[in-house]
Amino acid sequence: MEWKRDKLIHIEHLFCKEDDRWILIERYEGGSVGLNFSQGDDYEYFKGYNTDINESLSKFYALMYRDFYRGGSEIEFINKIMWLYHETQQIWE
Repeated sequence: MEWKRDKLIHIEHLFCKEDDRWILIERYEGGSVGLNFSQGDDYEYFKGYNTDINESLSKFYALMYRDFYRGGSEIEFINKIMWLYHETQQIWE
């Protein structure tokens, strides 16, 4: 899967209690998934600041999905990729 923004078909806001984060998931007609997230349980903050796609995270997810996703819970995989993305951002700063 390669990241490509085309016709938007579904938007989801999902709170993941175990990871303490709100996740934005946008699904596109061509199969791409757009993502963003906000740590913490403040939904109003999330809606105000994190409901635009993070293109860098979405591209990273597309690469990881293509090379490493082998089935199972997609949400668990998304959360693992978000933690990995966050960790790599910390390393490069």
